[in-house]
Amino acid sequence: KKSKLMSSNSASTEACSDSHADAVMGLSWNQNVRSILASASADNTARIWDLSELKCLLSLQHPNKVQTIQWHPSDPSLLVTGCYDGIVRMYNCENGTLIKHWQFTGEIEKVLWNHLNSNLLLVSTNQMHVFCLEKSSDSPCFTIYAHTEAITDISLSSQIPGLLVTCSTDDTIKFWDIERKVPVFLYSRNMHMGAMLCSQFCVDNPYTIAAGGLNNGFVLVNILSYPPLQGKCKQCN
Repeated sequence: KKSKLMSSNSASTEACSDSHADAVMGLSWNQNVRSILASASADNTARIWDLSELKCLLSLQHPNKVQTIQWHPSDPSLLVTGCYDGIVRMYNCENGTLIKHWQFTGEIEKVLWNHLNSNLLLVSTNQMHVFCLEKSSDSPCFTIYAHTEAITDISLSSQIPGLLVTCSTDDTIKFWDIERKVPVFLYSRNMHMGAMLCSQFCVDNPYTIAAGGLNNGFVLVNILSYPPLQGKCKQCN
């Protein structure tokens, strides 16, 4: 039996009818409903897609480019977006209502739920800061002045509680322990890649990070080779 994605030309046309009008800047799978995908775009919208039906279910209009987006790890209807206007927005996607928003200085680079404590949301900006928000709070529970330039990506280890990696256009990746909500700096490495654009922990291997830069493509990093991280790595679940 053919996949619905390959079933007919008419289906492909339908799938494109609600397409974004500008670059797609972020994607997020819904971990609870696997056929649902969220996308963030430079066309000032975030959109919710049902891939099983090849259609857009919801379009959320923003005043500027939407750079980052993520579903909540346990609530299938909760979605957060980060926009060039410096606002992080939290939506209920069952009805498209805006539940809450947080205003920051500069552009939002990345939003990231803490999968080990789903009440906490991490936010990075182009103003060199990482913020930690409680879902029901109006102000950050802590702030990290993490880099000297924009923080383009943040990632949490899937199995080492509180181990955060940040990367920046200052050409470094840095590691932090945020397990107890009081961030502790652990280690910094200059990557010699011009500017770091992304860094992500491997889901299956808690000691491996993929990091990509402006130059030289991407590299795989074994964090056990960094002595300052070895103590924290012993906490691996």
